[in-house]
Amino acid sequence: MLSPTQGEIMSNSAEQAGDTSSGRPTRVVAEASSPAFDRLMDDDALMPLRPGAVLNNTHRVERLLARGGMGEVYSATNLLTGDAVAVKVIRPELVSDRQMRALFLREATALRQIRHATIVAYEGVHAEADGRVYLVMDLIEGPSLAKRMAERPLTVPQVRALRHRLALGLLAAHEQNIVHRDLSPDNVVLRDGDLERATIIDFGIAKKTDGLGISVIGSSFAGKMEYASPEQMGLFGNAVDRRSDIYSLGLVLAAAALGRPLPMADTPALAVEQRKRVPDLSALPAALRPELAAMLQPDPARRLSSMREVLALDDGTVPRPRRLGRIAAAAVVALVLVAAGLIGVFRPDWVADGMSRIESMTAKPAAPKPEPQPERREAVARPVPGQTFRDCADCPEMVQLAPGSFVMGSSPEEREREGVPAVWGDAEGPPREVTIGSGYAIGRYEVSLGEFALFVHTTGHPMGDSCWRNPGFEQTYGDPVVCVTWNDAKAYAAWLSRITGKTYRLPLEVEWEYAARANTTTARYWGDDLQNVCSHANVLETVVKCTDGYTHTAPVGQFKPNAFHLHDTLGNVAEWIEDCWTPRNDGAPADSNICAVRGTRGGSWNAEPWRVRAAARSGTPPGTRSGEIGFRLVRVD
Repeated sequence: MLSPTQGEIMSNSAEQAGDTSSGRPTRVVAEASSPAFDRLMDDDALMPLRPGAVLNNTHRVERLLARGGMGEVYSATNLLTGDAVAVKVIRPELVSDRQMRALFLREATALRQIRHATIVAYEGVHAEADGRVYLVMDLIEGPSLAKRMAERPLTVPQVRALRHRLALGLLAAHEQNIVHRDLSPDNVVLRDGDLERATIIDFGIAKKTDGLGISVIGSSFAGKMEYASPEQMGLFGNAVDRRSDIYSLGLVLAAAALGRPLPMADTPALAVEQRKRVPDLSALPAALRPELAAMLQPDPARRLSSMREVLALDDGTVPRPRRLGRIAAAAVVALVLVAAGLIGVFRPDWVADGMSRIESMTAKPAAPKPEPQPERREAVARPVPGQTFRDCADCPEMVQLAPGSFVMGSSPEEREREGVPAVWGDAEGPPREVTIGSGYAIGRYEVSLGEFALFVHTTGHPMGDSCWRNPGFEQTYGDPVVCVTWNDAKAYAAWLSRITGKTYRLPLEVEWEYAARANTTTARYWGDDLQNVCSHANVLETVVKCTDGYTHTAPVGQFKPNAFHLHDTLGNVAEWIEDCWTPRNDGAPADSNICAVRGTRGGSWNAEPWRVRAAARSGTPPGTRSGEIGFRLVRVD
């Protein structure tokens, strides 16, 4: 057993022990470099504890309660006080190096400062001479919220009461600069089965947010995928703070009201895509939807910002999602730039008209109008590489590309340098050489809102009340259309094919990456670094050291083109492609009529830098309507 001379101390001083709530004797570990910690685990230490085993002459093990990723939890008795406690023995690999031990001790000490009835009370961290390290905390008897909600969903009053209690506990943690990061129904225990005594447990992956920016598991993914926030999935700069707990709490409450989790983690790829928009709350009681929507805004900047704001929901007032700033005069600026010849001609009349024109065009269902006719022209040869053209006055401007070869995908070195999350790494590799055997034309710009609105107005294509007319932020007619499904994009391509007599479709994945790279081999067509990103792409400004002038979408053509004269292949909006999504870049089929997930490429205005690369791949269900997804087309004859 560990003696005082081996690094463990006993103190009756609350100040010495770090416990400001009582003067009870508290056993803590004094040094991370003590012999007890320095000794590596041997085979005996890896064995589960047996009932009757006594740790540090103080805690007698009674029975095994659970096993998890951090270790094993036992019920035990404190022989000094007779109190029933829980003992969590930490996995050996988590304490086998000095830095990890120091971090673990720092966080365990911080967790002891939280004193709230809704948070499990931590006594402290202990070590034995054989190297075993364990936490001691209150023993809470009762079912988990997961078990309770599986039996029957909670009522609206019960959900609101639970929200109030859990928010109070998390507020206490946040005031100590601690973020839970693993909130789930499994980590909420109902003491003696009472919802009014719900208690949050398992701060094993909690993160300190006091400026040190480190935790036991560093910046890696932490938490259960079904309840993880967008930030934990690598979105919004991977910046996990107290707002992450607000999002997870929203998912916990939604699950409690439904009796099951929201479908937020079908696959790792879909889990990320599902967190780019507010989850579908239509199955929830109507009274809860606006309250949960305020907690489940994907962008932390638009979400409720603190547990105090969550508690304010008790008053019945739900704040509107925060609006992010945008340059209000974008249309005027765009017109000036067009007039000055500083940007490409991209139908400036559409930039100026704004959303009011679309509303008037689509307010009432109208009989299909005569379709635009192709411009009369003499028979001409196939466009030559580099030539730009339109097949009709209202058709998208196209650029003819020559055949060629390129290396598709990314190297492990690029992925490591760019900070690509491991869950996405295999999607980009292995690199392979691809030959484009025949030329094709591709849209110089992403399809604009004006171009798509003309299609809807002319054909009566059903869009219903979808967000394409109002995606939640301001757009001009010259912005790229968003909130269109893969099938909507296909319908637009079919319409263009019909009125022009040419073959339009979405680009194949190899065609898209060939066009985006434009004969370059770097991560982005302007290079590997992000130094000039804001002059080339509309990206998430909160994680780059520059300002591109747009908080959401930008009118097409505002940023420098690549060597093929294509604009916005990276950033602005992610773009649908023809192919089904596959986990590796060497398995994408050339054509498929049925698949559950379609590919999207290029990143968006809301994308972190690692997504704004030519090799970055993503998959999205084809019926998805997102304010971050649009498209451009190719013409193959």
